[in-house]
Amino acid sequence: MTTGGSPQFRVEVTRSFVKDLRKLPRKDQLRVRYALEEIAINPWAGRKVVGASQGQYRWRVGGYRIRYDIEGEAVWILRVVKREDAYRKF
Repeated sequence: MTTGGSPQFRVEVTRSFVKDLRKLPRKDQLRVRYALEEIAINPWAGRKVVGASQGQYRWRVGGYRIRYDIEGEAVWILRVVKREDAYRKF
């Protein structure tokens, strides 16, 4: 669901994220890309991950989780993994 407005944050993706994304079914890839647009508008709408040294925030996309960090005006997209793997160290 779009909250309206234009992206306020610059979205940067890591190699790990790109590798993860390529492994997903096409339908899920599209859902993740849509979620990235939402994250760019309001990255704080995601949930904070307690005790994480990397991937301080998570965003739910069906059975997957997008892990990311916010640094100033940039949002670093780190990984997209299945829910059961999302909270392991990476």
